[in-house]
Amino acid sequence: MESSPADMSMRIQDLRREAQRYPDQIRYRSERLREYMRKFNPLDVIANLRLSNVMNDPNEYKEIDHEGLAISVEYVALLLAKDNFEKGTRWVLSHDAKYIDSIIEEIVHKSNVLDFLDTRYRYREEANEQLELIRNKARGHEKHVRNKAYDVRQYEVLEGLFGKYEDRMREAIGYTSYDAVQVTEAIKELDTEKLNLWINTNMSERVDKKDGEMPHPMTTFLSREILGGVEYEKPTQFDVCDAGIERIADIPETVLFHGLGDIITHTKEEISTESGIPENRVERFLQSASIRFGEIDDDLYRPRPRHALKLRPILECKMGYCTPIVGTLDDALRKIIESDLNREGSMWGNYVTHRHDFTLDKSVDLLAAEMNLTKYGTNLYYEINQNSEARRAEVDAVLKYGNTLFILEVKAGKFKSAAREGKRLTIQSELEKLIKESHQQSVRAKDYIHERDKAVFDKESGEAVEFDITNITRTYLVSVTLETIGHITSAVNSRVNPGLISGKEFPWIVSIFDLMVICDLVHLGPMIPQYVERRLRAAQRGDIASIDELDYFGLYLENGLLLAPKEDEHAFIASHTTEMDSYYMYEYGHREDPAEKPRQEMPEMFERVVRSVANCGDSFAVENAIRLLDMGGDSREIYLSKLDQAAERAAKRGKPNGVHLAFTEEPPSYLIATYVVPSNNRIADEEERRKLISRKCGEAAVEYGISKVFYTYIDIDGEKVDTLMAQSMYNPFA
Repeated sequence: MESSPADMSMRIQDLRREAQRYPDQIRYRSERLREYMRKFNPLDVIANLRLSNVMNDPNEYKEIDHEGLAISVEYVALLLAKDNFEKGTRWVLSHDAKYIDSIIEEIVHKSNVLDFLDTRYRYREEANEQLELIRNKARGHEKHVRNKAYDVRQYEVLEGLFGKYEDRMREAIGYTSYDAVQVTEAIKELDTEKLNLWINTNMSERVDKKDGEMPHPMTTFLSREILGGVEYEKPTQFDVCDAGIERIADIPETVLFHGLGDIITHTKEEISTESGIPENRVERFLQSASIRFGEIDDDLYRPRPRHALKLRPILECKMGYCTPIVGTLDDALRKIIESDLNREGSMWGNYVTHRHDFTLDKSVDLLAAEMNLTKYGTNLYYEINQNSEARRAEVDAVLKYGNTLFILEVKAGKFKSAAREGKRLTIQSELEKLIKESHQQSVRAKDYIHERDKAVFDKESGEAVEFDITNITRTYLVSVTLETIGHITSAVNSRVNPGLISGKEFPWIVSIFDLMVICDLVHLGPMIPQYVERRLRAAQRGDIASIDELDYFGLYLENGLLLAPKEDEHAFIASHTTEMDSYYMYEYGHREDPAEKPRQEMPEMFERVVRSVANCGDSFAVENAIRLLDMGGDSREIYLSKLDQAAERAAKRGKPNGVHLAFTEEPPSYLIATYVVPSNNRIADEEERRKLISRKCGEAAVEYGISKVFYTYIDIDGEKVDTLMAQSMYNPFA
């Protein structure tokens, strides 16, 4: 039975009263936990928490099923790093690890409740409440999510940003972006190799000792009685996230996880050897990426979305370097390098300009990979009249794909840490810079283009570029960010819009990392404008929300992003990236089990028809291809069946034969007409062909009472499809 608003309000009030005690409880539990952990080797504590919270089998991993919390590991590491490093006098038993984990779980839960109450129910004014929803999402994401983009994609962007500066960086800051990536990969490899060695060594031994005796530090000892006499055979190979972890999880309380801290701690010499990077450059990067024990603020009690390990994710001690969460290091690489470049200063201004240009050029290249774009240019200028004065305005790029126009704006600046943490004034101002300003620039360029028959722009070189917008049927405003803020931008819609979007025309806001994935997974050019259309339709409806952008795209691959919540209801999209995660983990070598590349399912013949139509070069080719893609589910199969019948009739009669599918459920109604021509009677004269098909389409439009017809003229020879014409026409009598 659903709770009434009054019941919900009463529960919230009860929770608020209960939560008044939480800050003191968190402080007390944090102090007791810190005191309890002083008896252990800090590195062993971190390693045990990491094993229980972060380690997973990549062959089985699903985001929705993963119960571990990276924040638990980092929170413990921060508490331990308040003190100077001491190895401790006791080993970490499994019940110790479970006890520590349970205390942290309680602290994190109470902290989450406080965050929720602060952001969701502090203000009730409409505009502020919308901002509070975004703040809550930003804070929760920053607190709990690591690996905000696939690591290989992050490394690819780092190469594009810093590759041209390698020699200068080596001199100026002592290391390069390549060095940083290789060191990060070396840490991952060393973690894996040492844990594999630990598993293979210890799981193969069966030591008959009683609990409390002191076996070799790297020996796991098992109680014969508890194990029931089970012998553990030495496997040929245990993978760190495969059967080894499952077997560890099944070992009872008498198992000692001693020495795990050594597994995730490496010397600079080990890292240099593994990475192939000279030791002096390894050390220089580690200095920038590390904090030492004893350097953490003693007033830290409550888990925070942003903390010292987010900016410098490695802990340094006399034993070496320990990375509590390697995914945090992946996320921090660009900020570490940029911080050093900014501090050094000599190339910072040049780099900031390049950062924008790289993001822009990369975005255009990604979109052009599947779509046969007309690139009118980047960094285009035009004259506008503002307050009765002429002013020069700029747009980053204008791209044409058939009948579709993309107006592209890029924001490559930083999204401040305070904004990621959900600080009210900062997140508002940062979102205004990334979203509001970009939207205003795009709308201004769109108005300039569509208010003229031919729009003229100037390139930086002074060369004039003239736009012909004849037959443009769709115009999309696209804003690409270098920052990974898809969790925030996916929340902005017609109902959650704290003064960021003016008017009803929403932009598609996407990070460069999500754009890389989307453009990699589409297998037909027209899928991109179709996805953008449906994604923006969801934003304009305002009754659909998502975890992040790739969940929207994952659902698009699954069902075309077709959702229709009932009135006064909302749909929430989550956990639609599982196939992407599996594919990229396999593609990047993180899992052994093969995983197919995600794609939108469609019959092969249907895909060939759509591709042929889109690439035929006619003025309405892309629009026709999109309309074909708009057919979902059974419509595609029905279309192919009718197309096959039309091909047989055309071959038998020696003249074109058509397929008509009328779509009248939502205005404006339209008709898809495909005419199959026999190979031996193509009608060579193009004008004659157009007259014939136009007449047939006009008759069909009148018959069905349809306002618009999209028609194609194709030749099907076995599996080969050749599109000769793709046009559209209006029925003035509908």
